[in-house]
Amino acid sequence: MRNSSDDAYEKALALLVAREHTRSELEMKLRRKGFEDDDVRSALDRLEREGSLDEKRFAEVFIRSRLRKNPEGMFLLARRLDMRGCRKSAYQGVLDMVFESGEYLPYLEAALEKSLRIKGREKTLSAFVQKGFKASLVENILDGTVNQD
Repeated sequence: MRNSSDDAYEKALALLVAREHTRSELEMKLRRKGFEDDDVRSALDRLEREGSLDEKRFAEVFIRSRLRKNPEGMFLLARRLDMRGCRKSAYQGVLDMVFESGEYLPYLEAALEKSLRIKGREKTLSAFVQKGFKASLVENILDGTVNQD
C-alpha cells in the first residue's frame, strides 16, 4: 500500500487534468490505486482548498454536456449526479438556473427534431417524457408553439 498524501495528490491532480471529477469519484479511484484513507482525504482536502476539485464546476460541466449530447429532464440529471457522488448542494443551483432560464431548450428542440425524423411523433413524445420532460412541453415544441409551462 502507498502511504504518501503527496503521491495521492499528484495522482488526483492528473485525473482532474483529464476531466472534472466529484470528490467521491476521486476517492474511489485513489483507493483502488492502493492509497491509504488518510492520504486520500488529505490530498482531496488540499485540492478543494486550492480550487482544483470543485463539485459545482463538475456539475456545470456535466449538466451542460449531457444536455448537448442527450437532453434529459431535471430529475434524471439530478439522479445521475447523485450516482456520481455529487452533493445536491453543489448541483441544485446549476440545475435550477439551466431549467429556469430555458438554456436547455435549444438542445431539447434539436434532439426532438432528430428523433422525430427517425422515430415519428408518438415514439418521440414517449421517449422524451421518459427522459423527464413534460408531455405538454414536448408537444408544444413538436407543434412549433414552445411554451415553458
